[in-house]
Amino acid sequence: MENFNFSEEEYDSEDEFYFFDPVVPQSTKPIENEENKIESRLKFSITSRQTDQYDFNKIKANGCELNKQYLNEYLQGLFEMTLKLKKNRKSDEASKSINQELNQVDKSNSKEAKLNTVDNRQFKKLQEAVFKKIETSLFKEFNKSSNPFYLTIFFIENSNDYKANKINSLACLIAKAFDKWISSNANSDLFLDSKITDELKIDAFIVATKHNLLLLEWFTRAYQLNKNNEALLPYVKFRIKNLDFKDKAILIGSLALHDHFKCEEIVLPLLFQDKLNIIDKYLINSPCQQKKFVQILDSMCDTNSTISSLIYEYGIKNVKLDKLNRKNLSKLAIRMVKMYSIDPTLCPNITNQKYFKNLRYLIFRRYIEKSITYDPWQELVMECLNQAEYLAESFIDMLQEHSDIKEICFWLDKLKLNYDSFPTHIQTQIEEYRKSNAIKDIEYELIENDPISQKFYQLKLRENEIKLINTKHEFHAFLDEMELLSENEENLFVGVDAEWKPTCVMGINIEQAKRVALFQVATKQSIYLIDLAELADKLDENDSHIIAQKFLNNKKIIKLGYGFTHDIKMLSHSFINMHDLENFRSTVIDLAYIAEQLKKMNIPLFSKLEIQEEGSDEVVSNEKGLSELVRVCLGKPLNKSEQISNWEKRPLRKSQIQYAALDAFCLVEIYEFLNDRIKEYKIEFDFLKCLGKKYKHGTSEVKNEKKTQQEATKQPILSSESNYLINEKPISVKDLHFICDNMLGGLGRELRRLGVDTLILENELDHSEVAKIARRENRYAISSGLPFSMLRSQLPEGKCIHAINGNAKQQAAHILKIFNVVVKVEDFFSRCFHCNTGSFTSLNRNQIRILWLIFKLKSTNEKVDLDSSDYDYQTDEDLLKKVDLEKMCLKNTYNPKIELSGLFESTIKIMDTYFICDGCGQIYWEGPHWQHKESRFAYALHINNQN
Repeated sequence: MENFNFSEEEYDSEDEFYFFDPVVPQSTKPIENEENKIESRLKFSITSRQTDQYDFNKIKANGCELNKQYLNEYLQGLFEMTLKLKKNRKSDEASKSINQELNQVDKSNSKEAKLNTVDNRQFKKLQEAVFKKIETSLFKEFNKSSNPFYLTIFFIENSNDYKANKINSLACLIAKAFDKWISSNANSDLFLDSKITDELKIDAFIVATKHNLLLLEWFTRAYQLNKNNEALLPYVKFRIKNLDFKDKAILIGSLALHDHFKCEEIVLPLLFQDKLNIIDKYLINSPCQQKKFVQILDSMCDTNSTISSLIYEYGIKNVKLDKLNRKNLSKLAIRMVKMYSIDPTLCPNITNQKYFKNLRYLIFRRYIEKSITYDPWQELVMECLNQAEYLAESFIDMLQEHSDIKEICFWLDKLKLNYDSFPTHIQTQIEEYRKSNAIKDIEYELIENDPISQKFYQLKLRENEIKLINTKHEFHAFLDEMELLSENEENLFVGVDAEWKPTCVMGINIEQAKRVALFQVATKQSIYLIDLAELADKLDENDSHIIAQKFLNNKKIIKLGYGFTHDIKMLSHSFINMHDLENFRSTVIDLAYIAEQLKKMNIPLFSKLEIQEEGSDEVVSNEKGLSELVRVCLGKPLNKSEQISNWEKRPLRKSQIQYAALDAFCLVEIYEFLNDRIKEYKIEFDFLKCLGKKYKHGTSEVKNEKKTQQEATKQPILSSESNYLINEKPISVKDLHFICDNMLGGLGRELRRLGVDTLILENELDHSEVAKIARRENRYAISSGLPFSMLRSQLPEGKCIHAINGNAKQQAAHILKIFNVVVKVEDFFSRCFHCNTGSFTSLNRNQIRILWLIFKLKSTNEKVDLDSSDYDYQTDEDLLKKVDLEKMCLKNTYNPKIELSGLFESTIKIMDTYFICDGCGQIYWEGPHWQHKESRFAYALHINNQN
């Protein structure tokens, strides 16, 4: 940069700066009332008013006269400095160092990418240098001024880019520098008491909010606008009249004026516009409005509430209706309750829904999935019913749905309920059952006629080798024994697992479920069950330190876990001040990670147990997780029927003890099996190198590629996940069948437009329904975020696809590429994007016109003379065969009502042929979207060319 020197000498002389003309005081209008007074002051220049009052030309500080002319010239110099920076971004001086810096850039990058990288890097250095020089120079002026608060206002008001909405404008740099200067140790208490008056705060507020809110954060700290700011309130209320809801929330939240505004006025519109990040920032310092917002969410989850009335009442625009279903609102309320530690009783609707959902889940596990035995099920049901008396009758109603009279009778007696309100046939069945059977405790199992010893893997140790530890003395004896065993071996491998109370029996506040109830440790000879539920009140901080030192962080004791990341978090909540767990992870080997690495080697370690019977179409196993790993390594799966148990109830049942013991001991057996197989196949694999490695289900090791520039056709950018192919050979759209999660409705409709059979999960359904439908109809599932991990664990390998971040076209392009789909022009618009049906009924202009006239007659009661039509529809056999004119629906399997409300007479006059969806009755015609379909779906054809 030849003409732009960043030397210190530039600031030694005060005569080097040249400035614009002094500010001319503005004329004011007569003030009629308080509102006019506020409006006038908001529009008025602070500099002009201060010049009139104090004569800015004669401000003196430390013997140095700072007149307005000098300050104007000085300010102009700073502004010109920032302009020079922009103009010299690609200066000769910057380009001299490019060749030197190119050698430091990755050689794999293109030449253009190298130049851009170095140019941006060089510009950033120049930018930092300029900002630093401006800051240093401003600090000098602040130190010299007798009133730096008004000096800063003068600088910002008279900056050439004061109105610019840019974070790197000179106005923002001045505000940032002043905030830094005033908050430094040397100046933090120098002016606060004497200089920051209500008048100054009002002036600062006016300057900070006049054109945008970029200055607000710095001004709020420097001028203490969020403290003792009642004087600002009239000005704030006037200012927010013309602001959108987002800026209103930022302004009120920054000034901590929450208590002066209704929560419904600020937060509710942000909720409807799906601006949750703004809501979080707004509520963070207002406990009162946090509670109020949770109550609002709870009222919206009431089945009798209507969201549309609130939208109309507050005049909210750009509403995201798809985000406002009760499921999403209840999830948000639960998140708020946890985040701000709010009393759950403030949201009774959501709490009740959670209770009912928990009972429904237990009913599902018992009667539909049949994956839980009776004893744990009974305990969990009682835990739920004890939370609220009104749940009992609802639970009995749920049992009626499954006609389990025996169970109904048991719970009627248990809960001391009568059955007078039951349907007559249920009452009759209850009476008949009671006459023929004496009610006894039910002890049957749902897994019948299949001995457990034959179906599931069994514990090989005797009962006396399982040690239950529930006293402090036994606890320390266990730690001493572990420490002694580790000293006698180079590395002691032990299996570890943890159990805790399931969240399916909790309300919306599950903080109490964070503690581990049972911690299992297994060696080759013994299994230790540490009863942390019993020991919770007996252990102190010193005990926490001892277990961390002797066992958890002991690097000679190698812990074998399975998906143990969450268990570590739970353990950290189970000991007092457990801050010594930092090294715990580095002593854990995750067998899920080990199994994943070994499978990637394509070595038949598990092949003997995974091969399906020849000619069989059935999958060998539906097991998942640790149970499946036990099956392929040890021959049989684990019995997981006790997995969901009330692990805090004492005493533990025998089946619980057996389950917990085996869960830890099988990890040692799996390790020995894998170790033996590795030696058998002479594979170089070191278990100890996997210490601390996390198992991340479904992640790809392909590095993220840098996005390339779009071509002229503006094809969607594909992520690195597009590099893999599911199908080697090209397939057509007819070969694909998908179901999209309800978060991906846009992608689902885009795939339908391309002709791909795609179901979209309804908003009110849970994500788990995707897996059920995918399995039932043999579809690929498409999801993203946290639901993807959950769904992938429930589906066969490769049957759950992760949608990339981006718009619907980008996501659809990604799907087409990885499935190697060849899309043809005739596939476009071959499906209804409303209901996914792939067949249509065609009608001509005269036929559709008659339907439209009949619809108009029925819906508007207008007088329409059908007989005057020159078209005799009563003799049109084709129309009468296709359409039921009385019901205005198609004559097919679904009998959908024809949707004529979106059809206009002007359209009927133009088009000759119309297509009615056989599934939902939606009407389509070949309009502009049809004529330009090749350009509309150019990205799909582009992928064909790539393939």
